[in-house]
Amino acid sequence: MSTKTETGPLHLLGLRIRDFRGIDCVDLQLDPRGLTVIAGDNGQGKTSTLAAIEAALGVGERTGADVRSGREAAEIELDLGGLTVRRRIVRREDGTEQSQLTVRSADGTKLAKPQQLLDSLLNAVAVDPTEWLVLGRSGAPGRREAARRLLAACGSAAVPNDLVSVAERSGLVPDAAKLDLLTFVERAGAALAEIRRTETANRKEIEGQIAALRTRVEDLIGLDWEEAGGLDGAESRAADARRALAKATAAQAGAAEELRSATAEAEKAIQARQQVEAKIAAAERDCEHLARRRDLMAAQVEQLRASLERQERELADAAEEAHVASDRVMELKRSAASLEFDESLVKADKAKAAAAAAKNGLELAAETVKVCERAASLSLELAAQSRKLADVEARLDSAVSVKRAAENALGSALPKSLPVKGLRLTPDGLELDGRPFPSNACSSEGLLVAARVAMGAGGKLRLLRYDDANRLSSENLARLARMAHDADWQVLVVMVSEDETLDGAIVIQDGRVAADNRAQEI
Repeated sequence: MSTKTETGPLHLLGLRIRDFRGIDCVDLQLDPRGLTVIAGDNGQGKTSTLAAIEAALGVGERTGADVRSGREAAEIELDLGGLTVRRRIVRREDGTEQSQLTVRSADGTKLAKPQQLLDSLLNAVAVDPTEWLVLGRSGAPGRREAARRLLAACGSAAVPNDLVSVAERSGLVPDAAKLDLLTFVERAGAALAEIRRTETANRKEIEGQIAALRTRVEDLIGLDWEEAGGLDGAESRAADARRALAKATAAQAGAAEELRSATAEAEKAIQARQQVEAKIAAAERDCEHLARRRDLMAAQVEQLRASLERQERELADAAEEAHVASDRVMELKRSAASLEFDESLVKADKAKAAAAAAKNGLELAAETVKVCERAASLSLELAAQSRKLADVEARLDSAVSVKRAAENALGSALPKSLPVKGLRLTPDGLELDGRPFPSNACSSEGLLVAARVAMGAGGKLRLLRYDDANRLSSENLARLARMAHDADWQVLVVMVSEDETLDGAIVIQDGRVAADNRAQEI
């Protein structure tokens, strides 16, 4: 087999298969570019030919029954130009199979870590282009892994630095720098959905609290919230009420001082009146005493006629003294009246009334301040809730922005060099020209686009396979052949046919090459 060294892209130049599934013995030399058709009837080994290539490269699914029935081992050898790949699959006594892989360079050197080397050649792009069709179906099995492989193949799997910075500032997607782009988009979407769920409930609760607070403020001030000037109006009313309270406090202090002064004057008037009343009582007692003495002396006149003149003189003197005492009593009474006692009491009563009015005014002002300050407090609480609501909106907007930026990054992740115009990767799958990517393997257009995607994102080994070419018209087969030739790619397709003379095809029958009709091109 050829051992030609290739420094550029690799192609499958030669293929040797022994005892693999339906293959008995197949040796092929292949065209390095363009389309190769492997044909044959059902169960003849044509599909096993492509499966052998995948098995050698370590891609695709293994059945655990790769060794041909009745044989002990299967061998597959691929000539990739600069590399020779050999895989031997041995059936153990317990029926299980064990695989051994060897990769040698053009000079025959056995290379270390052969599977890792092959994986690097494939550059995370499957040999089967129909794997990319899963990208067109939202939620399809394998969609995420296929999308990651496509992004990795295009070198666009990492989250852009500017998007990492946005995510770190918002705190919505932790450890964004450690995530691949698709996971980041999914987590950004999940974060937005969670914020919408929780913050919507929070917003309803906050809006309810705001409505309740407004109602309480309106009840307190007796005005509509907006008409009252909102928070500014409430704070202004509270300030006015505090000034009124200060004024009422000063008025109460003045009234209290007047009350103390009037009370002191009233107490002096009461003391003066008590002193006068004491003197009047003493004078009245003197009058009573003198009257009794006069009566006694008058009684004694009859008995003491002998001393009549003396007694009469004494009586006259006593009468004179009684008259003087009576005049003195009258004078004292007039003196008491002149003390203006009643006016002092009236003044004191007025002072008490003024003090009571001042106290009532103070209590009213204090109550007004309490109401206004409560209204202001409720208004501040309302403003706080409004800010909280604004924070909710800002957080939601931030989440929407991060998700939109993530989707934009995902949409532009596929390089412009990819030979499919209008192709865009979204969280729901691939879009082509704004429509869902053709996701049905029966679709000729879907296969052709998938092949172009694989060619545009593929690695060093430029090899694709398709195991159902019967679904493609001859025109589309020709398109696929031209596409592969122009892109310097190699495409192997399987076609079910009983015609051993099928133009341009390698015909497999009973696990062997029955005919090679590649002399004529399709």
